[in-house]
Amino acid sequence: MKYTIAILMLTFTMSFTALAGTSDKTTSGVYLTADDFTNGKLMSEQQITKSSKSDVYGFRDTHGRSYRLVGDKPYEIREAGPLYIYKTDRLVRRGAVEPAYFFSVGPTQRVLPLTIANLKNAVGEDHRFQEFLDMIFRNDSDLTRFDKSQSTYAVNRLLRATTTLVATNKSQGEPMQHMMMANCTEHCQTADCAS
Repeated sequence: MKYTIAILMLTFTMSFTALAGTSDKTTSGVYLTADDFTNGKLMSEQQITKSSKSDVYGFRDTHGRSYRLVGDKPYEIREAGPLYIYKTDRLVRRGAVEPAYFFSVGPTQRVLPLTIANLKNAVGEDHRFQEFLDMIFRNDSDLTRFDKSQSTYAVNRLLRATTTLVATNKSQGEPMQHMMMANCTEHCQTADCAS
């Protein structure tokens, strides 16, 4: 009996120490603006005034997942790349949900369903991206494919690759195709590119 109590005490102490050592360092909070999200600046709910609650950009939950709020609906931010990829659950029949994917061009643009047609409209005159999009993705559900080796969604990888091709062409003196993206001015420097 004496040994049983000692073993239980040792087990309890070891378990408590292990739990304390692996505590979740992820903090939750609220992003007031898209810049706050981009810079990882979280505020606690107590720091927000009542007047600013309706203007909140998003939040991070206790599991470390970040969300953008559009109206009252939270969209989980799955990737913050050239395209922001979002995921939410949608009710398909009574009691059953399935994931639905959305995107925006940058952190503040309109959130749209992740479809080939919407992507083509969003990137405007980037014909290379549109051509590769048609060749690589046969249907809208293919757009949700995640490239584990590159830790990115395949559609963002494609967009980065075509951006690199376009920037390379510019440096070689070939005509520049304009990409309607928030970060296009990094390589383009033309006034109509960032519009």
